Formats: sequence, structure tokens, C-alpha cells
Amino acid sequence: MVFWGIFLAMIFFVDPESVADWPIKRGYFFPGIIFFLSTFLLSKLILKKIWLGLWWSVGITFFVYLRIFHLGNIFNGLLLIGVLICGQIYSYIKEDNSLIKQTDANIDKKNEQDLGGTD
Repeated sequence: MVFWGIFLAMIFFVDPESVADWPIKRGYFFPGIIFFLSTFLLSKLILKKIWLGLWWSVGITFFVYLRIFHLGNIFNGLLLIGVLICGQIYSYIKEDNSLIKQTDANIDKKNEQDLGGTD
């Protein structure tokens, strides 16, 4: 919440042209970092996974930068949301497969113990 407060204060009280050129010309580096940290911490809290929070934060920040450079439109936004959703689905499938493999390994171990072990 602190970063959201800093970000909102920057929007309302700081002239965008004064922070636009530091350290990269027309890069909006400082507001971008504050926005990224705000979205990262919020998405990490909501999704309860650091990797997914980082994934969504990078995607949202990337779209904001596309909007700053007049490249972000509804089509690019939908494509980016599609990529982010596919990445999240992939992470869930990857987790489920690892759980299935662990369960299969535990079942095999139990079957070996029930049969008296292997010689």
C-alpha cells in the first residue's frame, strides 16, 4: 500500500515532464519502477505466488509503457492478456503434472513395500 500511495502522490503532485528524462530520456524510469513494485506486491498478495505476481506485473507494466509510447491499443492489450493467461495456465499444468508424478512415485513406493521390496 505504501508504493500505491507513492505512485498516486506522484500522479497528482509531480509534473510528468520533470521525471520523464531521468535516467533515460523519455523513459519514465522512476514512475515505472514505482508502478511495477505496486502491481507486483498487490498481485503477489492476490495470487499468493511470487512467480505469478512477477509475471502479471511485468505484463501490466509492459502495456503501460506501450501506452506511454503510443503503441498500446486494444488489440495489443488483448494479445498481451492472452499471453499472460497462457503463461498462468502453463504454470498450473506444470504444477499439476509434478503433483501427479509425486503421487505416482509414492504409489510405486507403497506397492514395493506391500510386495516385500525388490531383490
